[in-house]
Amino acid sequence: MYDMQLVIPFINAQAKMKIEEHRLFRRYLLTIPFPVIDDMLHRIASKIQAETDCQTCANCCKILEPELTSDESERLAILSTNPTCFAQECTKLEPGTQILFMKAKPCIFLQNSSCSVYSQRPDSCANYPHLSEPRSKFRMARIIDQYGVCPIVFQSIEALKEHIGFAVGTMLPVS
Repeated sequence: MYDMQLVIPFINAQAKMKIEEHRLFRRYLLTIPFPVIDDMLHRIASKIQAETDCQTCANCCKILEPELTSDESERLAILSTNPTCFAQECTKLEPGTQILFMKAKPCIFLQNSSCSVYSQRPDSCANYPHLSEPRSKFRMARIIDQYGVCPIVFQSIEALKEHIGFAVGTMLPVS
């Protein structure tokens, strides 16, 4: 098991150092059919997720703002310590899209790296880091945005690079 107090700063630093590498990697992926990428990434990520105890990290709960449905927001309000203020203090509508999301950082339901509403957490939390969703090739920019946040994403992307033979400086240009 890794010491997450050391892992999180490391992957965050790696994400900052590998911005150009990730741009080239996303470009390289354009040469591979999306079902092939999905199959590889899903197999890799499933194995890594099975070996990872998210409760030793909970970094996503500390820094991300998960999307909520109105039903989820109502359910979480009831579960919160202050149901009447939950919507105003803990959620926000994104201007333009009207997507509702949690704005409290860290999440108000995070207790000692554990989710106090785990069995009733929002779908966007339950499905995080969203690596098993289809068409990952077309979501790769958003996935790579999580590279410095989530050890599962970090390990999955590095394993995918290795699996497909991606190495900076050895790829052919894509027109």
